[in-house]
Amino acid sequence: MLSLTANISALLLYLCASTYLLTLIKRQKNLQQRPLFVLTASAIIIHGIGLQQLMILPNGINLGIHNMASLIFLSINAIVLASSIRKPLHNLFIFLFPLSIISIALSIAIKQSEPHFIAVNLGVAAHILLSIIAYSILALASLQAILWSWQNHQLKQHRLTGIMKLLPSLQTMESLMFELVWAGVALLGLGIVVGFIYLDNIFAQHLVHKTVLSLFALCVFATLLWGRHKLGWRGNTAGKWVLSGFCLLMLSYFGSKLVLEVILR
Repeated sequence: MLSLTANISALLLYLCASTYLLTLIKRQKNLQQRPLFVLTASAIIIHGIGLQQLMILPNGINLGIHNMASLIFLSINAIVLASSIRKPLHNLFIFLFPLSIISIALSIAIKQSEPHFIAVNLGVAAHILLSIIAYSILALASLQAILWSWQNHQLKQHRLTGIMKLLPSLQTMESLMFELVWAGVALLGLGIVVGFIYLDNIFAQHLVHKTVLSLFALCVFATLLWGRHKLGWRGNTAGKWVLSGFCLLMLSYFGSKLVLEVILR
């Protein structure tokens, strides 16, 4: 009951925050950060309580696909909220709130016939936490890349109304994207190293695809950072590399879960 109440409350708070943002855009008014901060912080806290009730059970941690999707958006929202205190990242909430609402609704509505439980020690817990945070940060970098591309197109078409007024300059957007990539790569690399140390066999049959795809994604992001430093990659070129790396990372995290827990269930 606590889980259902908390998740529904979080869903409603995200809905209120989303309505607030959309109303400002429609009326073309300046964003008041305090109401948005209070609504979002409340939603994140209650979302965390509801998700904890769904995931942490006597049998272990339930890492089902819908719970993991909800956890990813919880992490992303928390990172954006903390970062928006000193950087103009609050524009990302325009897209994150609807996705968060969908993820919570799915975690409530869809019950797994065979939940995926895992018992964890400190090392495995660190690997999972680092991986989730890295995934969340790189997801933000990908969203930032998409926004940059869209903003660049809108500016070329001389369309400067609506959401465009809430976005920072192209240079700021690009700088934020690379900062997120640097942070995500560092945490992803650390998470992989911890996995090699603490997981019994990181190349076991049920983990090999995750390991290989994560390593490929890490190589893609590392190549992007090298290209940025040595060749001056930026703009659309950088955005394509970010999205390519994130697609590999998304396949490593959710590919097998989608097949095993949804398609073949």
